[in-house]
Amino acid sequence: VEIRGEVFFPMEGFEELNARLVAADDKPFANPRNAAAGSLRQKDPKVTATRPLHMVVHGIGAHEGLSIDRLSQAYDLLHAWGLPTARHNKVV
Repeated sequence: VEIRGEVFFPMEGFEELNARLVAADDKPFANPRNAAAGSLRQKDPKVTATRPLHMVVHGIGAHEGLSIDRLSQAYDLLHAWGLPTARHNKVV
């Protein structure tokens, strides 16, 4: 199953990370998007693990063996698996 989503920094986590970097005489990140992308590209997963990243799952890509006809079914399944999904979705 291919899970699709976004990894991001909440603003308070981004500000906290930049404060730690400045305190260590390192260059702070320009924005949360670049900080999240750079964190995921770290060669050392221990560094990534120290960063307050969050994730929201927004869909399922390849899904061999699963029958999914509607996006709402995908969200229900993702939620049942314990994955963080968007809180603001509505079946119309």
